[in-house]
Amino acid sequence: MYKKSLITIVFTLFSWNAFAQDMSLGLRFGDPLAVSFKKYLKGGRNAFELNVGSYGYMYGYGRYNNGRYNGRYRYYGDYYYKQGGIVIMGDYLWQKPFSKTKELSWYVGLGGQLRTLSYLKDKDKDGFYDDDVSGIGIGPDGVLGIEWIPNDIPEIAVFLDTRIYLEIIPQPWVIPQVGVGVRYNFK
Repeated sequence: MYKKSLITIVFTLFSWNAFAQDMSLGLRFGDPLAVSFKKYLKGGRNAFELNVGSYGYMYGYGRYNNGRYNGRYRYYGDYYYKQGGIVIMGDYLWQKPFSKTKELSWYVGLGGQLRTLSYLKDKDKDGFYDDDVSGIGIGPDGVLGIEWIPNDIPEIAVFLDTRIYLEIIPQPWVIPQVGVGVRYNFK
């Protein structure tokens, strides 16, 4: 039993080391607040980025107090945006260095987002938004950003990006997003 466990642990560590080549893991602050995973492809010229987290902090959400709303909602067609939810974002990125040092690079990318949603709706048309509506939001996004990997600390990557998300389902809505973050590079 001990021998099998030791072999499994050693195999897992070597597998992780092979898998972890040219990838990074860290945190993204902004909208969304997320765990950020990035896999560098083609020697760093391209990458795949996956962010999983929570959104809604930048464009406000309200709260209830004893059944009465004491905040404000953001209008969303026939609905009012109530609160944030979970988001999964995936993007394919094209990266270019700003200079020959390759310490600072810019990137552009395309991808998509999947979100959980929570809204209020005026179901009986009496002027009060009293019906909770939950669902899924899906749409494409585009990203433009910069990434800094210092030559003296190549294990660290600091990034800043801006995104435009076009929610298609359940209803068209454009959402600008900004984020800054840091990731640890596994080499």
